[in-house]
Formats: sequence, structure tokens, C-alpha cells
Amino acid sequence: DLRKQNIMWCSFLQGVPEAVSSFLVNVMRHFKNDLKKAFKLIDGPDGNGKLSLMEFKTAVANLGWTEFQDPEKAVQIFRYLDPDGGGSISYEEWQVMSGLLKELQLTILELLQHVDYTFGGIEVAHALLDRDSNQAVDFHEWRKAIVSMGYYGPSE
Repeated sequence: DLRKQNIMWCSFLQGVPEAVSSFLVNVMRHFKNDLKKAFKLIDGPDGNGKLSLMEFKTAVANLGWTEFQDPEKAVQIFRYLDPDGGGSISYEEWQVMSGLLKELQLTILELLQHVDYTFGGIEVAHALLDRDSNQAVDFHEWRKAIVSMGYYGPSE
């Protein structure tokens, strides 16, 4: 017997809105990949196990994540994490972040392995990719390098 509450959905990085993937990166950095800790902080000290849009917006503001204080971005992220449109994000719905986190980590690992295989190390790759010798690889240099080295996975 399949019931709506028994079905959890999955997601992949390719179909994730940019605001959601940026939010995930901020959660990774701030909470050291501890998604449960992030959920609890957003839910507040007397949390009920569900995140409201107001709790979400307040937590983002308190964390100083200004890029998500744009009401449209906050709502986009909230709606993505509330796929049933119930008006709150349960911990079970929040778990989609876990799948996205694992996929992002795997993508980064695959890219680093490809760079290591292609160039023999990240330092060598950096020296070759920094075409203007400014000690940084800008987005244009990065995109050109990704295409030229034959990497076809996510790279933005």
C-alpha cells in the first residue's frame, strides 16, 4: 500500500535551482556537513520538528547569509524543501538535503580525481589554468579548462 507519507523523493544536482545549491553550500560550510544540526538551529530551541517559512527566514538572517534574505530566494528554497506544499518543512523533507550533499561531495571528488589524473596534481593544474598569472583562476579560465580537459560533469 503506497501512501503519500511513505514516499520520499530524491533529487539530483542537475535539476536543483541555483538558490538551493547555494544554500546547501552555505549549510555545508557553516555546519560542517551536519544537516541535523542545521535543521535544529533553524527550528529554534523550542522547535516542533517542522520549519515554517518565518523560522527559515529568521535563521537565514541570524546566520548573516544575506544572499538568501531576498524574499524570492528564501521562498524558492523553502518551496523546494516543502514538496508537498504543506507550509512547513519536516525533518523527513529536509533529508533531501542529505542526498544533495552526498551528490555534491561525490561530484567534487570526481572532479578532483579527474584533475589529478589529467594534470598530476592540483598545484600543477592551478599553474596551468591560471593563464594570466594573477594567482587565481577566474570563471572564464575555469570553464575553458573544464571543456579542454574533457570533464563533462557538473563544474559550476
